Amino acid sequence: MVGDKIKNLRISQNKSQTDIAKDLNVSPQNISNWERNTSIPKLSELIKIANYFGVSTDYFLKEQNEIKTKEEKLKQVFKETGIMKGNNLTDEEIQEVIKQLEIFIKMKELERNK
Repeated sequence: MVGDKIKNLRISQNKSQTDIAKDLNVSPQNISNWERNTSIPKLSELIKIANYFGVSTDYFLKEQNEIKTKEEKLKQVFKETGIMKGNNLTDEEIQEVIKQLEIFIKMKELERNK
């Protein structure tokens, strides 16, 4: 359910409901209700939530096995390409790789736009 996915993402990023509420400009009660599946976010809120956590809205709307987080996709790429050759990265290290890739991509875009 949508609320379970919101809660899992929040916990995986070590955020409190209050942190998320403040960042998304909603009440902590909304976050709590969503996570308990007593209400669901409006579409506009779901888009904000997806952007905040770096996932697509499909992540919330499709079955879990149909869509993956950035971290899961990156791990899959590492596995399929053999980049890691048996070495495992922690979730924190995966986050750092994603940040570095995002910086690299932004730098390349800036170079192209000169």
